[in-house]
Amino acid sequence: MNGFSVRDVVSSAWKNIKGTKWPIWSVLIVLALIAVGLTLVTSLITGSMGVFMIQGGKIAIGHTFGYVLTAILFEIIAIYLTAPLTAGAQMVALKKSRGESVSAKTGFGFWGKWLSIGSTIILFTIGAILVYLVFTLLAVLTGFGAVWLGIIFGTLGVIAVVLYYTFCLFNILFVADKGKGPFAALVCSAKAVAPHWFRVLLIWIYVVLACVVTILPLFLAMTCPIGWIKAAGAIISFVLVIWLIPYIHLILATAYNKLSAQIH
Repeated sequence: MNGFSVRDVVSSAWKNIKGTKWPIWSVLIVLALIAVGLTLVTSLITGSMGVFMIQGGKIAIGHTFGYVLTAILFEIIAIYLTAPLTAGAQMVALKKSRGESVSAKTGFGFWGKWLSIGSTIILFTIGAILVYLVFTLLAVLTGFGAVWLGIIFGTLGVIAVVLYYTFCLFNILFVADKGKGPFAALVCSAKAVAPHWFRVLLIWIYVVLACVVTILPLFLAMTCPIGWIKAAGAIISFVLVIWLIPYIHLILATAYNKLSAQIH
């Protein structure tokens, strides 16, 4: 753990990217198909409900409430259905970072933990929403008296959410790898990150910058009126994404592997 550094994590992750791309992408493609299917079903159901939301030129509160509940229900279903695949993609990277062999089947072996992984994601999401709402409320309330206070609390809210994400970075891995429960996984992740939280934050920033670099060719190409340049930019970004997504998973797994050894 004393050897934990940002450079060590990102370089070790890059060395392991060979043989990891397809095992991770195979899981993510299935995840995307499930998500798209559920989105279409949700749109059909909520769309038909929306027809009945307005009665006599007025919004029917009962139908609106049902509409919102249905949308939330399908979102929860989507989380539980895709949670084992989310964990599976991360576990492929973790096994690779530990020197274990991985294949396209590796990431599909976590369906038995769907409840604990899904509950962990929901608990984490609720926590993030609460953190954001607290600071947003403070920003609104103080903004009435002094605009500068509202701006400060708004900025602090963004910082708080970023730090929350940083400390909870490994919650899914603690469930999939060590069998922790939802709340215990969040606690273990915070304990693992706490001694090196600033370095983990720097890793987050590195990942964000890598994403920006990846989409930059597409963005620049879209501003050009020449068709072949647009196509070239899209192709370059597409190829970079194929490498970037597994690389991000490997960065996460490598950092977890280095920081979680002493967390029980």
